[in-house]
Amino acid sequence: MNIVTYRPRSDFRSLFESVGRLGSPSMFTCDDYFRVSSPKVHVYEDNNSLILKFDMPGLIKDDIDIDFTNKFLTVSGSRSNKNIESDTNIYQEIDYGEFHRILDLSNYALKDNISAEYNNGILKVIFSLSDANTTSGKKIKIK
Repeated sequence: MNIVTYRPRSDFRSLFESVGRLGSPSMFTCDDYFRVSSPKVHVYEDNNSLILKFDMPGLIKDDIDIDFTNKFLTVSGSRSNKNIESDTNIYQEIDYGEFHRILDLSNYALKDNISAEYNNGILKVIFSLSDANTTSGKKIKIK
């Protein structure tokens, strides 16, 4: 499986890392500035299914969108920080705002039978495997 991740300003990132090694250490790192918010995923096969589990704690299912078009699965949405006082923020590792993850599933023969469920911070997307190729688009509803 190919995992596609958008990385803006990658040339600037390497320059920033080089310069950062010359200066004094700080809490601000290159990763903090150039981070692309993307949920972690675990992909595996079980019986005749391809299963993808995304780590998405602190969200509700209405915050998450799933789209499967032309063999690309896109998981996107946003995490709100409306309950956080920005004036008192000292250090932050939790990403807020929009996120996305795009997975190329073209190496798999998938059926149109796709399901998704969200429970305890884990989004589980299940594809049924088949011998035929599926190329039509489909919006997936989370249970």
